[in-house]
Amino acid sequence: MGWPAAGMEPAPTRNRPAGTALVGATRGSHRKRKGPAGRVRRGTGDSPNSRPKKKPIFEAENTETMGRSFEKRKHKIFGRNAKISKMFTKYGKEISMAVKAGGADPSSNTRLRTVVQNAKGDNMPKDRIEAAIHRASSKQDADFQEVVYEGYGPYGIAIVVETATDNPTRTVANIRMYFNRAGGNLGTSGSLDFLFQRKAVFKLAAEGMNPEDLELELIDFGAEEVVLDEDMIYVYTAFEDFGAMQQGLEEKGIVVLNASTERIPVTSAELSAEQQEEIGKLIERFEEDDDVTGVFHNLG
Repeated sequence: MGWPAAGMEPAPTRNRPAGTALVGATRGSHRKRKGPAGRVRRGTGDSPNSRPKKKPIFEAENTETMGRSFEKRKHKIFGRNAKISKMFTKYGKEISMAVKAGGADPSSNTRLRTVVQNAKGDNMPKDRIEAAIHRASSKQDADFQEVVYEGYGPYGIAIVVETATDNPTRTVANIRMYFNRAGGNLGTSGSLDFLFQRKAVFKLAAEGMNPEDLELELIDFGAEEVVLDEDMIYVYTAFEDFGAMQQGLEEKGIVVLNASTERIPVTSAELSAEQQEEIGKLIERFEEDDDVTGVFHNLG
């Protein structure tokens, strides 16, 4: 039997003499009384045993707070959905270019096989992948060109923008506008080649693998560096060895989560936090453009 809560009268017992008052009990505290309108009500609030008034479930203040919280969540949700949609659009273009370059059969088209593998790794639905292959093979898709733009952003930061476009005139106009509005300038093709090294990068699950043993196994396929990062392993090769490494991993039955090419800066530039934020906004503008497939820079 539990103890009675503070301020509450315990249940009467048989041994208590009639008329004996209990300590803490308020005479008439539970008696029903009529209010001004003649309605029966309990207590007046001056008694420790009077019941507190019930608060409404939704108050104006709470509704306002909930509304603001939803707005914040909404922007995050919609922002995430927009990024996912753009990522799938990017894969659709890559699939189209791969099919037109080497056919619609992934088993005989290494480039297509790699794109499909990456798309699956980023949870692109199977039906969307198949639809993209069908559109490209039936020539329903536009012809996309891969064009690389190079320039300098604010504070001399080198930026390389990779695109896949069906309208280079539109794309170059947009890229130039982004540079100009940020106080940078678009350069000529190849002007930043000396600042970046092109590498192929393969992302693997680290579970059950020894990085040192793996490096020895893959060195004949062009492995230059094998890096363990938490639960992932990254294998770096020269850009030219992309195909050889892809084939070597397949022969060894090693599952590749993602395979890509990157431009790694030879040297990096250091900026203040405020300057970094300014560069970040410019990079974000590039990445939001539907024609852009990759952005690389030498900001440290």
